[in-house]
Amino acid sequence: MKAIMKRAEQHFLEKFPEINRIFLPNTNKIGLIGKIEDDFYFSHERYGKLFFKACIKVPNNDAENSIPITVPEELIVSDFGKDKMVKVIGMFRSRNEWEDGKSYLKLSVMAKYLSFCDVAKPENFVYLEGYLCKKTIHIKRSSGRKKTDLLIAVNEAYEKVSYIPCVAWGGYAIYASQLEIGNKIEFWGRIQSRQYQKHEEIKTAYEVLIVRWF
Repeated sequence: MKAIMKRAEQHFLEKFPEINRIFLPNTNKIGLIGKIEDDFYFSHERYGKLFFKACIKVPNNDAENSIPITVPEELIVSDFGKDKMVKVIGMFRSRNEWEDGKSYLKLSVMAKYLSFCDVAKPENFVYLEGYLCKKTIHIKRSSGRKKTDLLIAVNEAYEKVSYIPCVAWGGYAIYASQLEIGNKIEFWGRIQSRQYQKHEEIKTAYEVLIVRWF
């Protein structure tokens, strides 16, 4: 298992060597290569700094994931536009936003590095280290395939915490179903998006697919 994880880490560093120049917490690292889906738009202001958002397309097998990224103004240049291939390094973060009088968990990649990329092949790497903070949900599909949904708390700087939905399939799902609240979890995975309907409105959910356990 350690050898497999070591190979995954080496592959990540080969694809994203710029991470060595960026300060990131050891618990939350993301590397993406994909196409910008739409032009950046204003998201919010924090401590006098402006942040902008966009989604990037990162295909995987037969699915095309649309992943939201949040970028501080100093990383954006005028040429970043629709269909540009970019490389993103950062963290997968959650924040609570109010909508229709209710608080919802919103997920986005907080970019610490953003650049144009000549590589044609999309990449989608996530490393997370956190703690199970909610009882897992384990189901067996009619096809016989097993699935477990998890919610993990990932500690960040300044005593902040991001809550990240994750999913495991097959043998990993069986292992995940046996975890208890408070158990520490470390794994490599990838972000995936899926659409669902709520009150006649199409919404998008984001989660991390667990690919390799520590």
